Order: sequence, then C-alpha cells, then structure tokens
Amino acid sequence: MVLTSGLAALAVLVAACGGAPAAGGAASPSGSLDGAGKEIVFFGLTDQVAYNRLQNEAVQEQAKQMGFTYRAILTPQLDQTVQDGLVRQFVASGDKPAAILWFPVDVAASVNSVRQLSQIAPVIQLTRAPIPATEPYVTSSVSGDSLKVGAAAEALLAKARSDLEAKGVALKSPQGNLLRIFGPATSQTAIDRTKGFMDAMASKPFTILATEAGVYAAAQPTYVAASPLIARFRGQIDFLQTYTTDAAVGVAQALRENGLELNKDVWMVADACNGGVSALADRQILGTTIQSPQAEGQLGVVVAAQFLATQKTVPGDVQYPVAADPPAFTADPPHKVNYIPLLTVTDIDQFNAAKIWGRSAKEMCS
Repeated sequence: MVLTSGLAALAVLVAACGGAPAAGGAASPSGSLDGAGKEIVFFGLTDQVAYNRLQNEAVQEQAKQMGFTYRAILTPQLDQTVQDGLVRQFVASGDKPAAILWFPVDVAASVNSVRQLSQIAPVIQLTRAPIPATEPYVTSSVSGDSLKVGAAAEALLAKARSDLEAKGVALKSPQGNLLRIFGPATSQTAIDRTKGFMDAMASKPFTILATEAGVYAAAQPTYVAASPLIARFRGQIDFLQTYTTDAAVGVAQALRENGLELNKDVWMVADACNGGVSALADRQILGTTIQSPQAEGQLGVVVAAQFLATQKTVPGDVQYPVAADPPAFTADPPHKVNYIPLLTVTDIDQFNAAKIWGRSAKEMCS
C-alpha cells in the first residue's frame, strides 16, 4: 500500500514482509538483486496527479517483486517546503533504509533535503534530472530525457509548418507564430524540455508570441490560463505547444470558445502523454511522446538494487530503447544517469499499438 503523508505526522507504511529495516549504504556489495528484506523508502509526489499515481504503484510493485521492504512518503501537494518538512521528520526518526528513491518537487530548492538524505542511504533520483548543486548527493538518476521530449515536440511542429508551406497556406508570420502554455518555470523537467525545443528549432525558429508557465498539466487549470491568452492573441496564433495531452484538452476548449478551429486555424502539439489520450484520439494534437511512469518507477527500484549489489555506478548515461518487454536486468553497476524508453506517436493507431515494458500506451497515459 501507499500512504500520502502530511506534515502533522510522519506516517509509515510497510508494504512487504521483512524484518527490521537494514542500515543504508551497505559497506560491501551484496552481489545480488534480491532485496532480502532490506528497506527502500520512496519520497514521491501526490497520487492525485495521474503520472505520479502510476509511478507510485510501479515502485511498490517492483520493490515487492525484488524482495524489498517498501515504504512511501508522498508529498500531498506540489510544494517543496512541505516535502522538506517530511524529509526533516524522516531524518529525525533515525531510520536507516538500504536506499532512498527521491522525486523532488523542485530540484533547485531541494538541495538541503537531498544532502540530508544522502547521509543516510544512497539516493536514486526519479523523474527530475539532477543539477550541479545536487549531483554530489545523488547516487544515480532515472528519468525520461526531457531534452529529447522537447526536441520531439519541435520536430512535430516543424513538420507541420513545412507541410503547410508546401500547400501554400499563409502563416501569420514568415516562420509561424507559436504560443506555449507550459509547465512550471522552476521545474527542471520543464526547463529541460524548453531547452530541447529551443535547441532543435535554432536553425529555423518559430516566432514565439508568449510562454505561459505554470502548473498546466491538467485540462481545467490549463483552460483557465489559456482562455485570456488565446483571446489576447486571437488572429495571430499558428501553433500551440502544451505540456501534456490532458492540458491540450483544456486548450482545445479555449480555442473553440474563441472561434478557432484546430488543424484549420491553429495546429497543436503536446509534449508528453499524461492524464488521457482524448486529444490524440480526437485529432486535437499533431502528436505526443509517451514517457512511461511505470517504467520510471520500475527502473528506479532496479537501479537501487544494482547499486546495492555492486556499490558502484558507471559514469555517464544510458538510454534504454523502446521494447515491448523489459530487459533482463543483471547485478551489474547502474549508470550514473538512466533514461527510460521514449516513443513519439502521431495518431491513435500508433498509440494503440504501442507497448513499453509490458504495458500498453493506454495504461501508461491514463
């Protein structure tokens, strides 16, 4: 089971059988991926967000399969201060797990927390890429390559622009006007996706009308943010970029209410599939990238086990390829940076045929 924790008390929940938690950072390699009852503690984020919920479930499932005792401490809201409070309570508890999985709300603001956790056990960071200030405290990381996600979104829009130009469709500016309704400005994921997008379009940039940054992953808050922006720029927009497929649903509603038709007046792309696929099924978007929360959670536990087995990491990064089934993991040192498979789809048929590490696209994007 997974428990959402508040600041009032550090609640704990053991989700697999095993004895007392083992001390973190074993002095010698175990030589095996078998958890042998050792404890893994997962600092995750609220399961009210679809991606987080699926990731949380996968971490628990994989930990149980590999023989670890498992505990989750979930930050109930996307607030780094709240998560920092949970870390302080955990440190004060004196618990010494074998490994810690760490999904920070805000990487830049979490330096002190990850530093404290690293003194207790090896830290495997999920979803958010480490930054120079946190790298000394992160044993290894597991995430999607956000630079590639951003570059894939740019490629979809660049192809749409090229196709429109070939058909003689007049754009609002020579290079096409782009409105971005995107993720939090302080989120490392959003920062890296933006960098990937900007780097990819360097040779032929879009004209960016505005970038609205905020917690715009779900349909309703994105609709609220998009409505005044689209009204403001109505008649000037060629292309739209959203953070998720669910966010695209909110943008589509705002476009309709402003008398604009998708794939006729405006063309839209969603960076990643999260919270549903109706935007793709209804052809509201040109495409999106599938980033599996289950693969991320699963690999996080595997990487922790590999480090405990070897007490080593391999410098640099590794990109796991898209595959229907997970690879046969062995008790070898994990890489310092581990990227999960990423798959870009452009229509619902491709989406329905997609499968990554034993899960369908529908399971990964629900």
